[in-house]
Amino acid sequence: MTRYCDAHIHLSHSKEPLFEPDEQYFCASSCHSKEEFESLGRYLPSGRSGYPHFRYSLHSSASLRNASGGATIPTAKEQLIDGTPRQNHRFYRDSLKTCLASFVPSGRSLPTANEQFIDGAPRQNHRFYRDSLKTCLASFVPSGRSLPTANEQLIDGTPWQNHRFCQDSFKTRLASFDPSGRSLPYVFATYGIHPQAPLLKNKSLIEEELSYMENLIIDKKIIAIGECGFDFFTPEFKSTAAEQETVFNEQLFLAQKYNLPLVLHLRKSIEKIFTYSRQLKKIPAVVFHSFPGTFREAQSLTNHGINAFFSFGKPILNGKKASIDCVQNLPLQNLLFETDAPYQTLKGETETFPTDIKKVYWKACELRKINLEELSETVFKNFQIAFENSVILF
Repeated sequence: MTRYCDAHIHLSHSKEPLFEPDEQYFCASSCHSKEEFESLGRYLPSGRSGYPHFRYSLHSSASLRNASGGATIPTAKEQLIDGTPRQNHRFYRDSLKTCLASFVPSGRSLPTANEQFIDGAPRQNHRFYRDSLKTCLASFVPSGRSLPTANEQLIDGTPWQNHRFCQDSFKTRLASFDPSGRSLPYVFATYGIHPQAPLLKNKSLIEEELSYMENLIIDKKIIAIGECGFDFFTPEFKSTAAEQETVFNEQLFLAQKYNLPLVLHLRKSIEKIFTYSRQLKKIPAVVFHSFPGTFREAQSLTNHGINAFFSFGKPILNGKKASIDCVQNLPLQNLLFETDAPYQTLKGETETFPTDIKKVYWKACELRKINLEELSETVFKNFQIAFENSVILF
């Protein structure tokens, strides 16, 4: 299983991430408005979002770890984290009910007289289809509950989670609860006021945004604050330097108050962040999105006691010397990678896709002279550490 961690993406504007069954994709999706944040709701049916009530409870992580090609079905005693019995949860009602239709020929709830079941036995003779059909198998077809309750068993007395029907068919056809057989993403949200935001000079709108952000934090719906920071790339942006600083200070305060990581955007302003070293040391982690500095500047930030993670994207594919130097020489435990999709395009491209994270990883392997498995596992650990106060992973 290869895990790809995308430390910075804009899923609200990007194409849907679709990865192969032997791949897992984790991402921190940056949001800068209520509309962008709410648009991530389309990923909720996957059961893998930054919303705590849709994550698996900790005791189900073993099932997820041991899955081949994706997540397995939770065991009979497991529930989703909000305590809802799995068979009643919308994740199963909607997603599995749709997926399970593919387990019977022609997608109907039950095969016709001429159709056969898994092992080739005519359905009318198959033990699985005998007297308890309506009471037991109703759970497996799109006609009611999506899965049997913990106490229900198949007709031959085998616990449903151990039955060949579940073991073989579910793992191969529902590897990650996706009818296409592809792996679904683990989506986590971050929220911040971008330094380029046109509302910077509108005090009342800024207050509304900060209030909304704090409510998201209190409700544990975001894993970090950001992206936020400073952008002096153009004279127009630089003219709002005072407003950028005011808004950044407010977000820094929230990060300290709630002990949350901070995702930083810095363009032509790397020297500015050094003036905040003392405050940034108090934050659990600082993720430098598309780090614009040099290797020496990165070293200096960590030497200041900041728990810094430096994220790099497609510029390392484009020959950006400072980024390549950092990827080659920074300690591996300080590295993250990103797509910034749909942005951060290369010459001739119209947009960046979530799957472009693979290209970034492959290039990083080349630069570090290590294999993909080693890089994948280390960056996966880095991703967990960077967001350790928020992300419930494995």
